[in-house]
Amino acid sequence: MKVGKLLQLARERTSWSPLLRTRTAPAVEHLSMLRRFRPDLVVDVGANRGQFALAAQMSGVREIISFEPVPSEAAIYRRNCANARSVVLHEVALSDAAGEVILHVTDRPDSSSLLRPGPGQEKAFGIRSSQTIRVETRRLDDVIDQAMLRGKSSMLKIDVQGAERSVLLGATGLLSEFTYVYAECSYVELYERQALANDLIGFLADHGFSVRGVYNTTETTAFGPTQSDFLFGRAAP
Repeated sequence: MKVGKLLQLARERTSWSPLLRTRTAPAVEHLSMLRRFRPDLVVDVGANRGQFALAAQMSGVREIISFEPVPSEAAIYRRNCANARSVVLHEVALSDAAGEVILHVTDRPDSSSLLRPGPGQEKAFGIRSSQTIRVETRRLDDVIDQAMLRGKSSMLKIDVQGAERSVLLGATGLLSEFTYVYAECSYVELYERQALANDLIGFLADHGFSVRGVYNTTETTAFGPTQSDFLFGRAAP
């Protein structure tokens, strides 16, 4: 864990409970963004153990709807967010179609994906697929009603290890209702057939969003700048 994140965790006392309970560190690297833009509702796609959901709660987000298909990680999420009344977890993967697919579980579970890890993932982070499991997929358009988003500042957060475009394709009916989209975007191919940063920027531009900020850039020895978290905001009418 980076020194800066450790220092911020030490300052944020509410982060200590999940650290002690499940050894889960809230994603405090997102706090400055969350506290600046202050969404009322976050849809957290690729929730893992609840790292982002915990940070969202720390920043004052009122409602969180999360999606995590890996059973072991979803179980830890439930422990971390057990006392939060405004949090809902769906144990499914989001994609562009409903059904059942293979999910590649990696030796670091937070890097698991519906896409097969490619040579770039191993070169950049030393991560490999360790097993495959079958998981249910849903379209976000079929899970959330537009009325849940209207009248609120809402953020669609996507961290699904290369499968971000499939999530967005399954949410085209809802995108116009979101205020922000916050997505991890890669500059190099880490997973087979993944959409890269420019692809996602173009897709979201076609749906009325522009880049508002770039956060948490990760650099690797293999590639230099490898991925960043991009914040997109709806363009003014």
